Amino acid sequence: RFGTFFSSPLFTASGTDRELSAIESEDAKNRQEDNFRFNQLRKSFAASGHPQGKFGTGNRATLETEAKKQGLDTRAELLSFFKRYYDAGLMALCVVGRESLTELIRLSESAFAGVKGNGSVQNPTLRWQGLNPFPPISTAGAWLEVVPVADRRALTISWPIVFPDVSSRQAWIRCKPFEAVSYLLGHQGESSLISILRRRGWANEVLVANVREDDNFAQLSANFDVTADGLRHRDEIVEAMYYVLRKLEREGVPAYTLDESRGMAEVRWRFQPKQDSLSTALGLVANMQRGFGPEDYVSGQALVL
Repeated sequence: RFGTFFSSPLFTASGTDRELSAIESEDAKNRQEDNFRFNQLRKSFAASGHPQGKFGTGNRATLETEAKKQGLDTRAELLSFFKRYYDAGLMALCVVGRESLTELIRLSESAFAGVKGNGSVQNPTLRWQGLNPFPPISTAGAWLEVVPVADRRALTISWPIVFPDVSSRQAWIRCKPFEAVSYLLGHQGESSLISILRRRGWANEVLVANVREDDNFAQLSANFDVTADGLRHRDEIVEAMYYVLRKLEREGVPAYTLDESRGMAEVRWRFQPKQDSLSTALGLVANMQRGFGPEDYVSGQALVL
């Protein structure tokens, strides 16, 4: 039955309405979640016409009310989207089971052989390849001040990393340069960035991470958990961080940090707790969709290759 969802879904009117209700409930919940609020605010700075500027989740107002105003039928649009993009060439499948490989292949083919397509449908995101989804607002940069729902103080600096072509994206996901940047900016040694900020009473922690990765770009962010005094010295915090980055640019990244980053990734991979079957399948199929080769399906996301 699961396979028929991809080969011949019903998209009944009642099913569409139930899904709209579920989306509406989720949107209502998200409105009080700071991470969702900040993400949607960030989207308002996307380049004109870029899909990153769209509403991230939707609700009844956007998916039904506004659609009707434009003379569109939500169910008809769903069917149109399915016919246009549900192509086997854009999909990946992972099946986890205790059966033999031969039996798993037989079950997979019987369930999913009906999925149409021969790989001729192009990935729709490729039309945005090489375009910066968040072009600079000004040459001097810009501050965005947000009042959170929760009691929190943070300073976040984000950079979009644009992939001009498929090969550059492959290099990003395999080499994981963000791991080295995270290691260097998040280091907690005596003369590290965070140790200096702590001594001045401006910040408690810093986390640098690859917070988003799409087909055409990634978003690298440095998030500082700051004190009230740290907010008053935000310019100095940013200057301190860029001092470290400029120093790395001048002197290069020490080779030992790359070796340590690669070694720690391998340790985390080797000693990770055992996952349940669902988590395993989701992780593997995500690696397949990200573009790893078969030899890296299992470990590609974890290791620095």
